[in-house]
Amino acid sequence: MMRDEPARHLRKITAMKAKSFSFSLLLGLVSTTAWLALSLGAVSLASSGCGDSAEEKTAGKRVTLRTRVESADDLSKPTLNARGWSVTWSRVLVSVSSLYYYDGAPPSLARLPSPSLWQRWFGISVAHAHPGHYQAGNAMGQMLTAASFDLVSGPTDLAEGEGVTGPYRSASLLFGSPAQGQMAAVLGSNVILVEGTATREQEIRVFRARATAADVTNASGTVGVDGCVFDEATINDNGTVVVRFSPSVWIDQVDFTDVPASSDTPVEFPAGSAAQQAFTLLGVTRASAYSFAFEP
Repeated sequence: MMRDEPARHLRKITAMKAKSFSFSLLLGLVSTTAWLALSLGAVSLASSGCGDSAEEKTAGKRVTLRTRVESADDLSKPTLNARGWSVTWSRVLVSVSSLYYYDGAPPSLARLPSPSLWQRWFGISVAHAHPGHYQAGNAMGQMLTAASFDLVSGPTDLAEGEGVTGPYRSASLLFGSPAQGQMAAVLGSNVILVEGTATREQEIRVFRARATAADVTNASGTVGVDGCVFDEATINDNGTVVVRFSPSVWIDQVDFTDVPASSDTPVEFPAGSAAQQAFTLLGVTRASAYSFAFEP
């Protein structure tokens, strides 16, 4: 039995060395894989910043951007809101001062890419933009001529704007007060004025709703709405920016019960009423009520 001891000891040492070699080999493979992943990532980042993307190649040329405004809703038909009221539209007046276009994604689309396979394997976290976060990015174009119009009358051409070629993804709409243009006398200091008839079962309300500059001033002090969706487009030449308004969003949460009954003369939303607050705070200030698109 004594002669077997050296043999067993030798086999034990050999097994330990084999395990040590296997562990070293595995560690070497993991280290090599990690180094390769980081190297490839560095190459990818370097490539993305070299300015050879299609968007960057097209950016810089000046373009003329015509402007058209229209309703996203068919205002010749009644609109049913979330409170069960059916609204027919008499006039929908709007005063704008300027429009701005950017290459940053609107809040509803602003997020960073999902983690890659390498990032998940090595525990590298990726931060996502939280809801409501908006970075406008680069200014791509603008229209700076104040105007007022009635959306019930159909599409209206506004003044030309200007911009540069490249990607367009979001926009800001600024309202004008006092109003200028064809509806200035009716609007006065108001930036939006809506008249129509709301019905629910046997109830009838002939109404007038107004929004002032104070009602649409956002947290940054701008009299307007930021972060509107611009249907993503890479603009390479002159064309038309189409701005679509959605009055259905403005009145969606309005309960017209607060408005005194009337069958002929428009009645104002009472100041401070739930109807007025639903129209302003939950309606005209929502970015989803405005969208932009480009037509070559």
